[in-house]
Amino acid sequence: MSNDHSEREDLALATLRAVAIEGEVHFPADLVEKLYRLQKRHQFDSDRSASVQEMQRLLEQYVDSLAEGTSK
Repeated sequence: MSNDHSEREDLALATLRAVAIEGEVHFPADLVEKLYRLQKRHQFDSDRSASVQEMQRLLEQYVDSLAEGTSK
């Protein structure tokens, strides 16, 4: 992986983290990173259903952890 590509990836992830922190609802940095990496892994898939299902599963786990009072 080229250094330029790594810098763009870092900038994209840093931007997503900043937006997540600044919003009215705070999303944990690890959740933002997991969602980012998931989307990156599936970005060229012609069938987006696997990506959507994985995102839904991650978000449901996060919501469940909030409901249980064990936010990750």
